[in-house]
Amino acid sequence: MKVNNVTLGADPEVFLLNAEGKVAPAYKFIKGTKDKPERVSKDIKDLAIQYDNVSAEYCIPACACLEDWLKYHNFMLDYIRETIAEPNGLAVYAYPSVYIEPKTTRDPIAMQAGCDPDFNVYTQDANIKPDITETLLRSAGGHIHIGYENPNPDINNQLIMAMDLFLGVPSVLIDKDVERKQLYGKAGCFRTKHYGVEYRSLSNFWLQDNGLMAWAWQATMDAIEFVNKGGIITNPEQIVESINDYNKDLAREILDDYGIVIPEYITQYQD
Repeated sequence: MKVNNVTLGADPEVFLLNAEGKVAPAYKFIKGTKDKPERVSKDIKDLAIQYDNVSAEYCIPACACLEDWLKYHNFMLDYIRETIAEPNGLAVYAYPSVYIEPKTTRDPIAMQAGCDPDFNVYTQDANIKPDITETLLRSAGGHIHIGYENPNPDINNQLIMAMDLFLGVPSVLIDKDVERKQLYGKAGCFRTKHYGVEYRSLSNFWLQDNGLMAWAWQATMDAIEFVNKGGIITNPEQIVESINDYNKDLAREILDDYGIVIPEYITQYQD
């Protein structure tokens, strides 16, 4: 079975920081919630915003081309900056992890972790919800949603494993953060959707500029092509180790083995 009529969506999170670099909880400035996101466009239904713990989370419509992918991400980031952050003396940051102020722990919302469970594609077990009651660490995801024709669990599993290979492993070399995985983002993290599947391992690092956004799009398309061509992943244990342990040397070996090249236009981000 081929993966046809593909669209990509996303619901990434960003942080609001004040002039001192401290986290300003997004729930103080955003009305939208998980249950009732706030629409920000009269014409485009799926452009919406909500708070998630202390972060600001936005949604974009399902995109069939890179042009729309970039357009909608930039629209939402500009919206957050211009209508929420700057009027309140704040700035928007695509940081994968931050530490909140101790006083923020007095707010119940800042102590809520996660919502629906997600799963590990390699074990098919539900991931354990992190306990954030004893830490000031908070994290932000850059989840990518794949929609396709007639989705089924087997193809979903293949797609998530391929995304680990084409996005998760390269992110070890590109994403500078080494703390988020204490809470979220281990290898093979996914949720099944009625339209396809959601890949939940990446942080929000790819929101930093258009080059990284374009890489996230193209790497996802490369993963889909790998599945469509019947590609076989022969070393899942190494892929998991590379992603979960931030093992850069192993990541380079894996990319070499599969002939995956990180594009020259984002090599500036690599260690």
